[in-house]
Amino acid sequence: MENLAAVIPVAGHGTRMYPLTRAIKKELLPLVDPDGRPRPLIQILAEEALESGLQQVCFVVNRQQRNLFESYFHGDFSDDPGAQKFPEEAEKIRQIAKRVFFVDQSEQLGLGHAVSCAVETLGRKPLMVLLGDHAFASTTHVRCIRQLLTMAESVSGSLSAVCRTREEDLWRFGTVLGKPVPGHPRLYEAMEIIEKPRVDYARSHLRTPGNPDAPYLCWLGFHLLSPTVLDYLNEMVQSRQKGTEVGLTEAQEMARRKEGYFVCELDAVRFDLGIPEGYRQALHQWPGAVKTSVNPTQPAPVLTLR
Repeated sequence: MENLAAVIPVAGHGTRMYPLTRAIKKELLPLVDPDGRPRPLIQILAEEALESGLQQVCFVVNRQQRNLFESYFHGDFSDDPGAQKFPEEAEKIRQIAKRVFFVDQSEQLGLGHAVSCAVETLGRKPLMVLLGDHAFASTTHVRCIRQLLTMAESVSGSLSAVCRTREEDLWRFGTVLGKPVPGHPRLYEAMEIIEKPRVDYARSHLRTPGNPDAPYLCWLGFHLLSPTVLDYLNEMVQSRQKGTEVGLTEAQEMARRKEGYFVCELDAVRFDLGIPEGYRQALHQWPGAVKTSVNPTQPAPVLTLR
């Protein structure tokens, strides 16, 4: 599929990381890559998308903080002492910036609302949504998003990355009951999708066989969404009642009922930088995660999304 774009919402308040977020946006939190260079999460995510074959990266921002993100990618490097000391790093940011743009989210009304703001600019076509406070690393020579795009050749409708999750972490993630797809290991047809389910409900309805220690399939941090999901998001935004947010998971479940929905386990590890314990884990484990790359000029595979 040509011109597939990544949408990365970064307009959230980050209240779970308070008081750190009085000083820095959680999407700008740094991780030290295995090459020894510290990079903010927004660059790590943009590199993941572009080096996996996506063509554009759209950051959905809070307009009051837009300059924080714009200055990182599009700011002047001529008087930057760091750019003079590490010119190769500055050049990398310049190259990424050529395919980065920004869309305002006028009000912080939930993840689904943020995605709908991007759709107003990108149009009604398949897109990739990356959570702006999650990092993920491939444990193979193939990047995470590239793994998902390859798997997408086998399905129609939307496809999300999931990973096995323990019961005590269900409160953090959208969760899927998966039905294995014959002939495709670790690919599942979603039978139910629910946001942060109660433990008692999950025990009775959402356990996917395969790993008794981690019996739940939960979001890894990125989704390939069909236009049907985007249509439901638009309906939800239009009918939203005052004081409520628009969630993405609800639209995914509605699309599942209409056209089906698939999820796949990847060779990957997930880090939730939106909570203190997740960021602590990332600080300790990210340098040892296998960092992979692919030819960024290689086109994304042809997808069969409706």
